[in-house]
Amino acid sequence: AAVSKDAVLAHVRARFAERFVAQGFVPGAGQTVVRRGDTIDQKVCFDAEQLTDSVRLRAWVAFQCPDVSHVWQDALGDAAAPSAQRLWSEPLPDVTLRPSELATGPVRPADDAAVQSLPDADRWLEGFCTWFASTALPRLDVVRRAADLGRLALTATPLKQLPRRHDRPPCEQYSRLVLAFAFDPERLPRWTNAL
Repeated sequence: AAVSKDAVLAHVRARFAERFVAQGFVPGAGQTVVRRGDTIDQKVCFDAEQLTDSVRLRAWVAFQCPDVSHVWQDALGDAAAPSAQRLWSEPLPDVTLRPSELATGPVRPADDAAVQSLPDADRWLEGFCTWFASTALPRLDVVRRAADLGRLALTATPLKQLPRRHDRPPCEQYSRLVLAFAFDPERLPRWTNAL
């Protein structure tokens, strides 16, 4: 029988947080670990989707930066933020980046993996954590304020992948526009078009 999504989530969740404690993360809500900074919170998140004969695991990094979100919330008024917030059980992300968007160099990790057993899930977790510690963490360690987040989130790779990502909530689209206006004005028309 195919492994179930619930079994994989429970199995990975039990090991996920302990792998990130050494990097300053603490367990968050659901399938997340959180590292709180001065003005930016970083979350490493994972989720699963049940397929016919396997479970698809995926991971991403989410950033919350009130210095960015307050700009679009102030501009759009009180009507926009509360309706968007009701869709989420916790504060909305300002930026999410998949592993392929955080990678450096020509070889990029896969954003998801299909697993058919709990040992497969362990191998996925081991590979993700190894990649994260060696490649993603050094890039995240320097993200301390909005300008740092702009430097990370406004690179050519996320811009190129943006039209293929249909999972971004409006709050993230607004935050990306704020970041692009402030820190990437030359490419602002491209960001606007992609969003």
